[in-house]
Amino acid sequence: MRRPRFGLVVVLIVLTAAAANAGVGSVISSFPMSGNNEPYAVAVYRDANFVYGVLQYGPTGEHEHKLFTYAPNGSVLGSIPLSCTPGWANCRLDWLHDADHSVLGDGYFGIIGVGKSFPPFGLDFNIKTGSIVGSFPTSPYARAYAHIPGGAYIYVGQSYPSNIFRLTTSGSVVSSFNPRDVCDLLAATDYFKGLNGAYLVSYGGGSGLYHHVYTDAGSLVGSFWLGHFSMAFAGVCGPGYPSSYGITYWCISWGSGGGVWCFQIDLGNATAVAPASVGKIKALFR
Repeated sequence: MRRPRFGLVVVLIVLTAAAANAGVGSVISSFPMSGNNEPYAVAVYRDANFVYGVLQYGPTGEHEHKLFTYAPNGSVLGSIPLSCTPGWANCRLDWLHDADHSVLGDGYFGIIGVGKSFPPFGLDFNIKTGSIVGSFPTSPYARAYAHIPGGAYIYVGQSYPSNIFRLTTSGSVVSSFNPRDVCDLLAATDYFKGLNGAYLVSYGGGSGLYHHVYTDAGSLVGSFWLGHFSMAFAGVCGPGYPSSYGITYWCISWGSGGGVWCFQIDLGNATAVAPASVGKIKALFR
């Protein structure tokens, strides 16, 4: 009688379970998004199908922006200008920063903008047309924005003084907390380490160059360091590529070889894989 290979089965099960809960902060994939000089990427967005980069052109105070569409593997699929629409007088934007999901749903993204002679404000853009279709409330010193698709709140971060605010979609402040470092970027997800909830990923380049993960009430639940790629300046949470990773964190940072790169980071939401394929298991640890 052939003896069952219990040892191999046990090892595969252990590896599979570990893959679903380990690897937070690991780089899953990356691709170049722009060079060192203008036009260079200032924001990243991820929806169910594509990755988007907001690229900035022109002199300070009169910047123009384009939305580039990428396949999740980094192939450029096209670009459109981001434009003002009637009713948005003097909205020539000095800068746009930290795109995320829009409360308007699929087909839109939200982003923090600063207009010529205007303080920070939130803008919603139509992805297909590149037009501004609405606005949302922020803090007077807003620099970062996040939203969980379908959620009841938007999240706004500011660097000085450092604060993260939870607001209703109509703009009422529900709560706030002080993160460990300044908040230059913010991303939101309803899954972290496979657990359902409302979580915020924040980074500001402070002590230790760590990304920190909080509940949206302000409790610290995790941290990770991206090594030489830690200097991220915009990020969003969205579908992983491949999908077996669940929700992942997509951020842009200056790459070690120059230019702005997009990095996909593991948040520990990988689904279990069939133990018949060791290759799939190994892929989860790359």
